[in-house]
Amino acid sequence: MRLLPKSLGRVLLVTSIATVLFIFTKPALAAEPTDAVQPVAYATLTVRLNKTIEYDLAKLHARAQIVYVSSGANAFTVRMIDNDRRTVFRFPGHDLHPTIIVELAEDEPIHRVGAVFDSEQNAKFEVYLINELPKNLGNLDGAPPLSCSIDHAHPNEAGIDFAPTNARYVVYRWTREKKTKSPFQVAEVSALSSVAPEEIPPIFAESEIHFASETNFDFSNKLGTLADPPSVAVVSP
Repeated sequence: MRLLPKSLGRVLLVTSIATVLFIFTKPALAAEPTDAVQPVAYATLTVRLNKTIEYDLAKLHARAQIVYVSSGANAFTVRMIDNDRRTVFRFPGHDLHPTIIVELAEDEPIHRVGAVFDSEQNAKFEVYLINELPKNLGNLDGAPPLSCSIDHAHPNEAGIDFAPTNARYVVYRWTREKKTKSPFQVAEVSALSSVAPEEIPPIFAESEIHFASETNFDFSNKLGTLADPPSVAVVSP
């Protein structure tokens, strides 16, 4: 039998003694109680989006009606509130202030207005919210206007958002720089309101409704119309 070198033997002997001492001197672990406190199980929190329904009060199906236009054929004014951008109303080219007054079916808070119309350089578009018709329908000097910004990506569209404001009449007015031989055309005007789903007005109970949280870009969604008309250029019917 081959003997180990003395130095190696001493090392093994010391290691063995240290192991034995550790086993006998190691403090015993405390027994884990059977009724140990378990981690708290928190209930899963479900966050629901607070959806509101956005609808257009300035539409035929909302029982809106146009009670005044500054010029043009009254028989065709309905084209501006029929939710169809393919039909247009023509103001004569000599009218430098084409004006429309829409009477809403109910006095409800409006938070957005807009329109689709012929684009003209430097034309200004303003909207007035009023509760009573002025004696002179063409005179709106006493009412503060809402100046609507033109959508540069879609120069024939304009609108503005604002704090909810109650109104019975919505006045849409353009200021044009010069007269033209061709008429000035308006396809649609809109006035948006919104409520919780359980507060839908009866006139919209059977209509197609858009939720305000929808994100698909479409001008009809941006103005809150209840249906999505096709995205086509404004043309004569």
